[in-house]
Amino acid sequence: MTATEILEGYFRTLSEIKWKSLDDPSQESRQNQKSDVAKKADYLLTHARVGEAVIEFKEMLDTEEFQTQRKIAYKIERELRGLIPSISFSCFMPSDEPPNDELMAKIKRFLRNVSSSVKDPIEIYFPRDSDLSKGEFVEIQRLSLDGDVLRRIISPPTVSGKYPLTFGSFENSRRPSLPCKLIQNGKYSSLREADLLSSASPLLSLRSIDLEGGHILGPSIGGWTDEPKRIRDNIGKAIKQLKPHEGLKCPLGLITCHFGLMRAEFEDLGDAVMGQKSIVLPVGEGRKVKEDETRLIHGRNRAWLPNKNTTMSFAGWLDWDGSRGFLKIIHNEFAKEKLAYDFLTSSLTEQYIYQLTDSNDHADGTLEQVSSEEELESIRKSNKPVLEKLVKS
Repeated sequence: MTATEILEGYFRTLSEIKWKSLDDPSQESRQNQKSDVAKKADYLLTHARVGEAVIEFKEMLDTEEFQTQRKIAYKIERELRGLIPSISFSCFMPSDEPPNDELMAKIKRFLRNVSSSVKDPIEIYFPRDSDLSKGEFVEIQRLSLDGDVLRRIISPPTVSGKYPLTFGSFENSRRPSLPCKLIQNGKYSSLREADLLSSASPLLSLRSIDLEGGHILGPSIGGWTDEPKRIRDNIGKAIKQLKPHEGLKCPLGLITCHFGLMRAEFEDLGDAVMGQKSIVLPVGEGRKVKEDETRLIHGRNRAWLPNKNTTMSFAGWLDWDGSRGFLKIIHNEFAKEKLAYDFLTSSLTEQYIYQLTDSNDHADGTLEQVSSEEELESIRKSNKPVLEKLVKS
């Protein structure tokens, strides 16, 4: 099912809601929809008792870089499957292009040569200056303080003569944070910081994994994505599409979802609207911090403020359990038009609101789930003095 079909299936479970698409099938509208921001929102919802609401729906797709990585990883997985049958591996291919046929042939030959030496847990690491001409390999062992092997890396020798140590770093120039040793041609030696490769990404990395119920060689895509930032970008685009509907004097909201491989979560939506979480603790020379002195606050990069994005009444997160869609929504306390609890009430809907706290210079609070109109209005009432202070400041 498509994300749109999941959302519209959810709408059909709301017995008191009638909905219609605001998409214009005209040629002009189809052209607009090809751009990042169309001119209008997607849906008009009418509740039998409460009134109307306008919703913009945005599906978060995997980034282009991630989609490229996934294609490369599956290609690697198909070509290397079965070469080391007793171990499960995930693969990381950081470059934009998969290895060419000649390099892949050398990698396969190397894996066949080392397969008898592979013991879990292990990483097989191919530096960018790997010397695959002789089929030789080196092994690096990370040891516990008691001398037990925690992790092993097998790597081809390198043209530079340096070795990968991807699971730890040196505390100082004289010794690693945990002991490690190098095994080459049956000889053991210690490693120095000068022997190590820089943090440059490899040609290919295979990391052993243990999967319940069987073993696979499968893709594991590397890299970081800032999901709250991507959601904030979607909020900015949705605001432009919701503004033309402000004249209706009804709640306007965004519903977003992400059904990709590296999935964003509902918590990312909270970080997007109220700011990413940080821990605050008192400091002082020689002072020990007690557990009850630390507190969690929402910090920088928030989409909702008393004077920012007040057009948006709520933001919703659509999820899917394989058979039906369900929605979690966060009410915007700074919105011009508030969404009534009863508008989207359903067994498939969870509703949340921030219980604001007086943080002097910014809006902060804890996310609270509400299960009735009375609970929602009670928090709104308690938030009112904080809101008034924030508006004045």
